[in-house]
Amino acid sequence: MKIVAYLDTNIRLGGGEVQAFNAVQQLSKICKDIFDFEVATNIKENIPHLEHIGISSFYLRFGFLDRVLPLLMRNRFYQILPWQPFILGRFEKALLRRKTDIVIFVTSPGYSHLLQQLNYITAVWDLCHRDFPEFPEVRYNGEFHIREHHYTHNLGDAFMVLTDSPRLSESLIRRYGLDPERLVAIPYSPSPFLAAELSLPTDEVMAIYNLKPGYFYYPAQFWAHKNHVRIIEALKLLRDQGKMPHCVFSGEDYGTRHLIEERVKQLNLADQISILGYVPHEHVRGLYLGSCAVIMPTYFGPTNIPPLEAWLLERPLIYSIYYSAQAGGAALLVDPDDPRSLASAMISIQLPGERERLIESGRRRLLQIANERREAEAEIKKRLQSFEIRLRCWQ
Repeated sequence: MKIVAYLDTNIRLGGGEVQAFNAVQQLSKICKDIFDFEVATNIKENIPHLEHIGISSFYLRFGFLDRVLPLLMRNRFYQILPWQPFILGRFEKALLRRKTDIVIFVTSPGYSHLLQQLNYITAVWDLCHRDFPEFPEVRYNGEFHIREHHYTHNLGDAFMVLTDSPRLSESLIRRYGLDPERLVAIPYSPSPFLAAELSLPTDEVMAIYNLKPGYFYYPAQFWAHKNHVRIIEALKLLRDQGKMPHCVFSGEDYGTRHLIEERVKQLNLADQISILGYVPHEHVRGLYLGSCAVIMPTYFGPTNIPPLEAWLLERPLIYSIYYSAQAGGAALLVDPDDPRSLASAMISIQLPGERERLIESGRRRLLQIANERREAEAEIKKRLQSFEIRLRCWQ
């Protein structure tokens, strides 16, 4: 059986992109020696990176019909035409020419609406547009309605839907009426780019950014939901108490960096905050290792990748109380609405014994998640084998 995963994001960028890359790696492992697996991508830069880790890939872009057919297929007059199933777009034709049997979309919303003949598996990594619809990144430019349309119309006929956690699976069942037996929760993995052999030494990274070890580190893109502003407010509270911890922010700007910089200036905290912007992957491990703790007061979840990376690199974690299920006791939980909660955690995490307790809890939690991931991979393999059996009924 031929399986093609479609990757429509640059695997060298942020958290969501890392998860897409991790999903491709997991699928490659699941399919090894059982199914024929390769990756299609509309970003040529991804191809050498995939080849470097032994995953076959090819370039696939959309055509004119790919943009028109989804509109036509929603038209009731088009639907009654006897010849319409034979009109296929470039996307599906290219997949059929490669003798594809099932397509896996590893990012959401994906392009499952372009398929008329091929079955597909799709991934849903969050429903934050429903959890926190007030944030601009899920509200502006019709984003909320775009997501709602996709989830309403393109999940029900998927052979399988992949999620990041049982909590998200339960939300999909409750909000969109999906059949529970079609869902598989497979946990995130730390970024593969954190490997020591792919990273610069910590002292070199400290020198590049003129940093001194011992800061709080927040690796997150500058979105509103990442809640950098609450960390700034916590630092102001601590400064008023005579305490002056340092924080480092790294990540691409998606609209809020100017707000953060202005707030830092207003509160006279420029000497306590380093805003690095986007940093290459080979620098990230060093930034983690130079920190005293990782801090993440995000609103979006239900799971995130930086906690896994903090545990992997043995750094204590301060995390949003909304995602206590992922933390599993291996983090100090804070209220992302309350800067006092963050300030208290930043002091508590430096108390004798607390740092060691959290690091050890992180090790155990990472092992638990690895076991859950292995169980999910076995379940996905089992379901793909069942699809292969059914495939013989029409091929």
